[in-house]
Amino acid sequence: MLVSLSQAMVPKGTLAGVSNFIGGLLLLITLLTPLSQLDSWLLPEGLDDYRDQIQDQQLALTTMQQPS
Repeated sequence: MLVSLSQAMVPKGTLAGVSNFIGGLLLLITLLTPLSQLDSWLLPEGLDDYRDQIQDQQLALTTMQQPS
C-alpha cells in the first residue's frame, strides 16, 4: 500500500522508473522474507517421510504383482 502511494506521488519521468523498480524490489523482499525464516529442519524430515511412504507403496505394489 505504501509502495502504491509513493508511486502515485512521484512525478513522471526517470524518477518514476527508479521508484517503480525500488518498489518492486521491496515487494519482492516482503514476499520472500517468510521463506528465509522457514525452519530448515522441517523440510528434510518431511522429505524423508515422503520417501518412506513411496518405498512402502512400491513394496506393496511389487508384492501384489508377484504371481501366487
